Amino acid sequence: MTIYDIAKEAGVSASTVSRVINNKKGIKNTTKTKVENILKKYDFHLDENAKGLVTKKTKLIAILVADIRLEHHNNISYLISKKLMEFGYCTIVINVGTTTEDVDDAVGILRQRKVDGIILVGSIFQVDQVEYSIKTFFSDIPVIMANGYLPLDNVYGIEINEYQGIRDAVKLLYSKGYTKIAFIGSLNTISNRQKRNGYLDQ
Repeated sequence: MTIYDIAKEAGVSASTVSRVINNKKGIKNTTKTKVENILKKYDFHLDENAKGLVTKKTKLIAILVADIRLEHHNNISYLISKKLMEFGYCTIVINVGTTTEDVDDAVGILRQRKVDGIILVGSIFQVDQVEYSIKTFFSDIPVIMANGYLPLDNVYGIEINEYQGIRDAVKLLYSKGYTKIAFIGSLNTISNRQKRNGYLDQ
């Protein structure tokens, strides 16, 4: 069953069927209802891969996280995927790792896929090689960084004030009488270095 078969049975053009599927305006309610009933009758859905060959859009978004085992990375990926589904997008989650080589490998894999956007979760991606890769290979699609930023026209960053957050937390603990406060964590990311500075400066 193709869009042309649907159009033939409905007695309309293929472009009209396409406009109904894509919820475009300017179609009579009676025509729209007739086409929708036939679409439902045959459980018709557009092949997004075939559609992508024409529109150059895949409706696919890549989410890159350093470590999917971390609860906040897991939760962020889940919430983003659920919200994107509401807009008809599918997501792929790539579990990158924490080393420069890991990041390079993940970007290499991503280059083999056609995606409409990229979401980078974590400050681990706020590094020169990621900036170079975005500039070189992904400059024509939007890139969103959760807890990070790179100075490129197509990059949108959502940053958290890690320094002030930890500083305020330590100050609160002191005010409650706690004096033996330790900072435990890796220092291989910008985020964790900011946390450490907030801890030391309080």
